[in-house]
Amino acid sequence: MRSKLFVLTIVFLSLCFKVSGQNQVYKLHPVVGDTIDKFEIDRYILFDNQPTDNIDYLVLFQNQNLFNLKGYLKGKIKLNIYIGENEVVLEKEKIEKLDKYFVSLLKKDSVKLDDNDFKNLLFDSLKIDLNIMTPDLVKSMKKDRRREFWNERRKMIRKNQKEGFIF
Repeated sequence: MRSKLFVLTIVFLSLCFKVSGQNQVYKLHPVVGDTIDKFEIDRYILFDNQPTDNIDYLVLFQNQNLFNLKGYLKGKIKLNIYIGENEVVLEKEKIEKLDKYFVSLLKKDSVKLDDNDFKNLLFDSLKIDLNIMTPDLVKSMKKDRRREFWNERRKMIRKNQKEGFIF
């Protein structure tokens, strides 16, 4: 009787240690789930510093503070690397930022300007008499304004990219 109890105790303890020592699948973010497919890798620019070009999907495993990233191609492991918690947090932040951006694209723009509003904005800021303006001059001015706007926009995007933002 004692030997059976002893054997059962050892079997139970070995199962407990085996279960606690195994890697558990880590859900990176609710948007992507626990299996990150090729579309999600490209859409959210995930693990861009890893060779994920020839990967069908990724699975992230966690064992305490250590993360194991496995990439699969046709069911076989093609990528097996260990990454730190900081990189996992960075990937989560990427997903959150881009998800907010994609959701904002679906919303309708609350500002709607028709042609008259644009002309009023243009002419009010320039304070030019409309009688002396020819259609070619108006067209040229509009083109210059657009060019200035997009140059400023490019400068802002470059500045944001230097600070770590995508757009």
